[in-house]
Amino acid sequence: MARKLSDYHGEDAIEVLADIIEPFALIMADSDIQKLAKDAQEKKGSVQPIQYIKVALKKHKHEVLEILARINDMPVDEYAKTVNVVTLPMEVLAIVNDEAIKSLFTSHRQTDN
Repeated sequence: MARKLSDYHGEDAIEVLADIIEPFALIMADSDIQKLAKDAQEKKGSVQPIQYIKVALKKHKHEVLEILARINDMPVDEYAKTVNVVTLPMEVLAIVNDEAIKSLFTSHRQTDN
């Protein structure tokens, strides 16, 4: 089972955050992600998480793998060999549904205003 950001504490939390902040920022800076976030804000949350996931998987494969690999404490190339069409969506959804990730998305949207 995938680890969650909330599983990390203290210095480990700092290390994980330092490792995922760049790929996370690249995904969040994507114009399609920005449009979804704007639509969600204007329509009071009508954009579903699966829409963000679709854009991230299509346009930011490497960044998604970097984030998931680091959260699971594995090198990217090793992690990439462990996921498949069945396990990858479950891993992504587990991470997206993590309250820590939700708060990162919320805080990111609030700082853009």
